[in-house]
Amino acid sequence: MPEDVSNLDNDATVIVTLSTATSDATIYYTLDGTTPTSSSTKYTTSFSVTAGTTESKTITVKAIGMRSGYTNSAVATKTIT
Repeated sequence: MPEDVSNLDNDATVIVTLSTATSDATIYYTLDGTTPTSSSTKYTTSFSVTAGTTESKTITVKAIGMRSGYTNSAVATKTIT
């Protein structure tokens, strides 16, 4: 998840990079604050978000790691304002 972005301007673009310690796990994420599932967007590469361009002026990134035969990771959350 992104590092502390609280000192950035509200219209700053933030690059989001996700990772997991579990090899071969797949990461799924959402940008609307909903809990990700295996039907959510599959993470393949870093992406950028600009919170100031959304109606609410906030983006909540939530991500989860999943691998068959393993317990799903805890949901990681970062709100970008």
